[in-house]
Amino acid sequence: MDLKALAAPTAGIALNLGDLDIGVSYRGSVWSELNIDVPTSADVALGQTIPLMVKLVVFDYYTPETMSVGVGYRLGALRLSADYELQKWSGMKVSSAKKTYYQGLGVAVPEFDDIWVPKVGVSFDVTKTISVMAGYYHQPTFVPDDANKTYFNFLDNDKDVFSLGLAVLLPKLEAMSCPVQINVGYQYQDLKDREVVKTNNNTYGPNYTYGGKVNSFVGEVIVRW
Repeated sequence: MDLKALAAPTAGIALNLGDLDIGVSYRGSVWSELNIDVPTSADVALGQTIPLMVKLVVFDYYTPETMSVGVGYRLGALRLSADYELQKWSGMKVSSAKKTYYQGLGVAVPEFDDIWVPKVGVSFDVTKTISVMAGYYHQPTFVPDDANKTYFNFLDNDKDVFSLGLAVLLPKLEAMSCPVQINVGYQYQDLKDREVVKTNNNTYGPNYTYGGKVNSFVGEVIVRW
């Protein structure tokens, strides 16, 4: 089995115009793909051996091509930022084995939508050593409404994501090159309820609804020697 490296270009430009920062970035798509022929055999009754050729075809771990533009502006201790991101999920594929299998069943693998993700953030320096932060972004689903009406169950929701953060600088010790930085954060994800209606429940399974809430906490201590 040969595994080959996949090049995914990444580039960005940042401009500082005093209190105003402007940046653009680009990241190419990334995926993992395997295509392997596996010779094997099967023993059957009457002592016969039947040669078989098993083909393993996998396409997984897709990360979309992404382009974004962002701006930030500082007003004294207050900093405002905004970002607009394009994720090109239309480039997502499935393995040729899956495509052939579903074609045999008379259905086509659904295509996904490109999505725009707006993000905003704010930070405020309470003191020279303490800063508080907050952010929000809305991410629409890349799965079309009719994608799961047959055999498929690609689960993705529209989501609203809120975050809060706190950063504290502590005096450095003698051997350290910089102050100790302590960061703590909280994120809340609201996954909007979504209903899946199958065109034939006997063939494709039952209808269902999915959604939920996700709470995440993170903490880190940064020490530089």
